[in-house]
Amino acid sequence: MKYISAIIISVILFCTCSKTPDNSSNNSVIVRLDTHILTKQELDEALPTGLTSEDSIIIAENFIAKWCKDALMYDLAKNNINDMKEINQLVENYKKSLITYQYQEQLISEKMSSVITEADIKKYYEENKDKFKLEATLIKGLFLKIPVDAPQINKIKEWYKSPSVKDLENIEKYSIQNAVNYDYFYNRWIRWDDIIACFPSQNQYSDALLHQQKQIEAQDSAFCYLLNVKEVLFAGNNEPYEHAKNYIKDMIINQKRVDFLKKFEDDLYQTALEKGFIKRVVN
Repeated sequence: MKYISAIIISVILFCTCSKTPDNSSNNSVIVRLDTHILTKQELDEALPTGLTSEDSIIIAENFIAKWCKDALMYDLAKNNINDMKEINQLVENYKKSLITYQYQEQLISEKMSSVITEADIKKYYEENKDKFKLEATLIKGLFLKIPVDAPQINKIKEWYKSPSVKDLENIEKYSIQNAVNYDYFYNRWIRWDDIIACFPSQNQYSDALLHQQKQIEAQDSAFCYLLNVKEVLFAGNNEPYEHAKNYIKDMIINQKRVDFLKKFEDDLYQTALEKGFIKRVVN
């Protein structure tokens, strides 16, 4: 093997790190190690932009050293490995799998409709409702985190418990100027654990607490925490449709992909049989 001297590498690096706009020299060889070559373009692409000349030289030296070590190790392994036949077979199998996968993705993109309607999702949910069980408790409600020195704390403690539209408007106006966190989720499900994670001493809030109270208040030295729970779905119950919807959509799409590819392969096989492309040889 031929080894490149440090002096030659340093000279090449100095020229390379200048990154001249002359594209005609991008493919010029700057390092050669037996049959392996490293071009100026490859080295340029490996170097981050905006570096000083000194940093560029250091990074380039490291890159070239790593490139040389990889090439040397590869040649040594190739010349000394015991079973190249197995390696070549693995490479061929991987190549076949990669080509097949890329073509399948192309087929799916061109031929298969990826449109999943709301009716499709609801139908699947209704037919398989008992399969969707909650692993965590969900709630709907309203959460506020307010500094303890914010004005009208007593008022906000009244408003957050009320379902009236007027009081909700008051909360929204108040929160713009005073709340650190205001989350209105009466219209969507949120994990109980995610909300309680916002509270101080969160370990004291178990699911069982929701059986006893729907308004939860806490305070530390800096903030007041207010939670009004409108609805609860405990872990183990059926998962609500709106919560399972996206997951079901992905399931249907994946199943359509599987069915499409299976039918395509079966049709391909049948066509090959009918046209005599497949010939069974009996010894």
